[in-house]
Amino acid sequence: MKKYLWLVLLLAVLGGGYGYYQYNRPVASLEDKEADVILSAPDLLKVFESNEAEANKNYLDKVIEVKGEVTKIEADSTKKSVYLNTGNEMSAVICEMEAGADTEGLTPGSSVVVKGKCTGYLMDVVLVQSVIKK
Repeated sequence: MKKYLWLVLLLAVLGGGYGYYQYNRPVASLEDKEADVILSAPDLLKVFESNEAEANKNYLDKVIEVKGEVTKIEADSTKKSVYLNTGNEMSAVICEMEAGADTEGLTPGSSVVVKGKCTGYLMDVVLVQSVIKK
C-alpha cells in the first residue's frame, strides 16, 4: 500500500511541475512564422468595417502582415504599441509589440511592415505579439 502512495505522490509532483512549466512558458515569437494574410492597413480596416463577422472568420487568431504608415508610437513600462494610418481619423491598426521588439528608427510618417496575431476589432483593429518585418 505504501508503494502505491509513493507512486501517486510522485505522479502528482511530476504533473504539477509540468503544469507549472506550461503555465510559465514564454510565448513563441512570430518572427520566423509565415503570415497567413498580407494586407495594407487601410484594406484591413475596410474588411472589418464592411463585414465584421466575415472578417473575424478569416482573420481572427491568424498571423497577419500589415504594411502602413506609422501615425504614433506609444510606450509604457510594460509594452510598446505602433499605430498605423488607415485613412480614417477615428480608427487605426494598433500593433502591440512583443516584449523586447526593436522600434528604433520608427517615427510618425515612416512606412513599416508589421507582422502580428489579429485579436479583433473595436473601432481599431488590434494585432498582438507584433514584430517589425525586416
